[in-house]
Amino acid sequence: MNCDDIMRLVHDYGTGRLPDPERRSYGEHLHACSACQGFLRRCNELDCKDLVAFLDDYVEDRLSPERREIFEFHLGVCPDCTLYLAQYRR
Repeated sequence: MNCDDIMRLVHDYGTGRLPDPERRSYGEHLHACSACQGFLRRCNELDCKDLVAFLDDYVEDRLSPERREIFEFHLGVCPDCTLYLAQYRR
């Protein structure tokens, strides 16, 4: 597993959808790679429940620039929340 795999599979890893052999390999890479550890910390700044709580403020453009950046980072790694936002906007 390499850094590109970590970024590509972060959603599956975080939601428990990654099969055990890949999950172990993912964990081994994370343990050894400080860059990927930082990426994962960034991913954990906002979880899906928090995103839903801030959804109105995001859509109405009432988030601070810092909070908006965190919100949009989460959208970039979470296809479930991206879909939820699209449905919300409809």
